[in-house]
Amino acid sequence: MKARWIAAIAIIAGGALWLDAGSLSGAVTRLRSMLGELSGTLLLFGVVAAARAGWLWRRGQQAASWPVVSGTITRARVEARKQRMGNTLYRQASRSTYYRPALAYRYEVNGATFEGRRAQFGERIGWDKDAAAMKRLIDRYPEGQPVQVRYDPARPQEAVLAAGTGPFWRTTAVFATACLVLGVAGWFAG
Repeated sequence: MKARWIAAIAIIAGGALWLDAGSLSGAVTRLRSMLGELSGTLLLFGVVAAARAGWLWRRGQQAASWPVVSGTITRARVEARKQRMGNTLYRQASRSTYYRPALAYRYEVNGATFEGRRAQFGERIGWDKDAAAMKRLIDRYPEGQPVQVRYDPARPQEAVLAAGTGPFWRTTAVFATACLVLGVAGWFAG
């Protein structure tokens, strides 16, 4: 679904460039100019996203060597929220429902009780329209279920249920790569 939206936006942007420039060569010139103007922003986004992807991957790998204690799932549900999208001035807005996983677990380290909320580094945790995907994340952890919790010995309040990284860190890495490539291309084109 998201790929279709990206393709549609790219086609519309390409068409707008073509119409604005009056020809294919004019559209290419305009695109090169736009890339040159945006290169700094794209490079900044790319560096920040690359740093985030690297941090997620590194923390996921470190979690494999963290100590393990027993814990209990205290909350496992999918939260929903309705949001207006579109032009509210002319009452053309539509209401969309977004979902996110709400996971919590309790565990104890050296007599202190902590509550964790992260299943794994690099897993989807934000609002999304895909309710089924959010439900699949939560279904792995029914409320009341005992779980093994991996905690950071230097910061016991930071914990995960699974070592390694979830698939969402790859999305961050791909975004970072795309921004860096376009930013470098724009830098040399502009």
